[in-house]
Amino acid sequence: MNARPPTTSTVDPGLIRPTWSRTWAGVAIASFVLCILALAFAGLVAFTSAFSTLPTYDAAATGTVTGGTHEDQGCVPAYDFMARGVSHQGTSPNVDEAYCDFAVGDSIDITYDPTDPDALSAPAEHYTSNDGLVVASLVVAGILLVVSVTSLVVAVRRKR
Repeated sequence: MNARPPTTSTVDPGLIRPTWSRTWAGVAIASFVLCILALAFAGLVAFTSAFSTLPTYDAAATGTVTGGTHEDQGCVPAYDFMARGVSHQGTSPNVDEAYCDFAVGDSIDITYDPTDPDALSAPAEHYTSNDGLVVASLVVAGILLVVSVTSLVVAVRRKR
């Protein structure tokens, strides 16, 4: 009776442990594809946030939210702030969902143009920044790249 023990490889009956080269190659290909998708996602987030960037002016102040409007894409806060001892009013030039968290009376960081604070002011960009999402996507892509390269190296070495 020539029954094979259960630990014998199905590819080569002379081997005692199974070969995993196909599995490692599959892991390498899958993680490389996921790495490319994560990099594409990070690039898309960076690209879209570049087009929704608020203007940043030379001077900064802390204002008080006085109201605002709700629109389909988010909210537009209205605020009062002091510049050179004079009270000014402004509204955000951009609409964003992050602004919907503000209530009347809340503090809001703004930047403004010191030559014309009434006409040129905007909430600070840290309210709508997607930097954390871009960094997280790049970290995930980097980890997947390391896993895919390592898996590919292991698969190639096992075939030799």
